[in-house]
Amino acid sequence: MKLILTLTLAIGIAAFPAESYAQCKSGNCMDGRGEMLFSTGDAYNGQFRKGTMNGTGEMIFKTGDRYKGGWRDGKMNGLGSMLFATGDTYKGMWKAGLMDGHGVMVWKSGEKYEGGWKNGTMHGQGVLTVKEGTRTRGRWENGAPVSAPAKGGGVKMTGVWKFFCQDSPFDATKKPLGTMTFGADNKGVWRYKHHSSETGDVKNVSEPFTWILSGSELLLTFPNRATAEKGPNEPDKYLYDAKTRVFNKAKEEFGPAGLVSRFQLRK
Repeated sequence: MKLILTLTLAIGIAAFPAESYAQCKSGNCMDGRGEMLFSTGDAYNGQFRKGTMNGTGEMIFKTGDRYKGGWRDGKMNGLGSMLFATGDTYKGMWKAGLMDGHGVMVWKSGEKYEGGWKNGTMHGQGVLTVKEGTRTRGRWENGAPVSAPAKGGGVKMTGVWKFFCQDSPFDATKKPLGTMTFGADNKGVWRYKHHSSETGDVKNVSEPFTWILSGSELLLTFPNRATAEKGPNEPDKYLYDAKTRVFNKAKEEFGPAGLVSRFQLRK
């Protein structure tokens, strides 16, 4: 979602050109409807009040972005739609030039988010649908998904989690075998050291993954595994324990049975 932030900032700058660097091409650009061309290369066609964009109108930015909708005091405000030069689209509420309120963002990649926005980022309740059709319902804060597990508490996935692999009983004082970094775009990287049983060599490994958090269930999908194994790529399932604030792997191919999992994720 970093791409969204970049575009939002660009919109914020381009949407508020100084009136002294604008030229009224036609109509009434003081109190009425007119067409105005800015020195930045942006062009506006719509309603004005006291020489400022107010009401409804369309702005074509020099960058190729195109906005159509409400305006207040020279800024995008109220219901409006934006077609980005990248092919992404947003339709929903705006406030002071930023996406704010309920809105729908559809990325050219096929991903879609519908829900709350604040200050140009996903904020509040929403649904994220990835290209494959999988939906994630939950709450977002400043562009990052936050889940509320069924047994209370809250977990914010974005950031670095420590990865442990041990026999039970679990010893939290031991060092982790690696880390998993979770990004706000539902992508991440697993970094760990691989020990070869044949040669004894140790090498650093970075393995990409995608993640979905629904309630207390975390699904990790490693795309490279399907290529290497030439078979179905089943996601790894982890369950969040609100009491200990850790994720335990739900199903294991080996290791001890019981309440303590061989694989754990800890902040």
